[in-house]
Amino acid sequence: MAVVIVHEWGIPHPDRANLVGLANQRRWRVVDDCAHAFQYGLGLAVQGATVAFSLPKLFPKTGGGLLANPGSVLRDIRRPLPAPAITSLLVEAVRRGERHRANWTRLNRIAIERVLSSLDSPMGETVPQVFRLAIRSQFSAQAVFSDEGIETTPPYYTGWLALPCHSELGDAYWLAIGRALDRLGKPSPALRR
Repeated sequence: MAVVIVHEWGIPHPDRANLVGLANQRRWRVVDDCAHAFQYGLGLAVQGATVAFSLPKLFPKTGGGLLANPGSVLRDIRRPLPAPAITSLLVEAVRRGERHRANWTRLNRIAIERVLSSLDSPMGETVPQVFRLAIRSQFSAQAVFSDEGIETTPPYYTGWLALPCHSELGDAYWLAIGRALDRLGKPSPALRR
């Protein structure tokens, strides 16, 4: 028997400790699904957790994944790993994670300048996989983003839309996101002075 703990949108499951405790009482295996939470998953893997990673979430691939479990090559990522391919993969994933964090932070700053906000905040080394923009009318906001060529999640979530904030965002994206957020927000009082 096993329990899979999903860390959705890159946000660590808020009740993970309790779920792990219950699973341990029943002698069930715990698998952390970190498809959207790579940096967080690396930390869990180093601590000895069994963690599933999705490669298409990090790299331009159509499939593939990694499963780290106690005793795997991920046992200590601070020292050189015996497998060069895995080492280079992890190094690139960490680099992408750093760029992802920088892009999430930049997007958050741009939203705040327009008196908008995110539903999430970075937690330690973890950054949410998408930027969940708090918005009253997600259907009209989705149309604004679509006009600017920005793909969002479907507008079915109450009060928010998810915007891309991955590691590979170019200048065209930042110009388009600025225009879209200008249409949806308003200048902050501090910017008007």
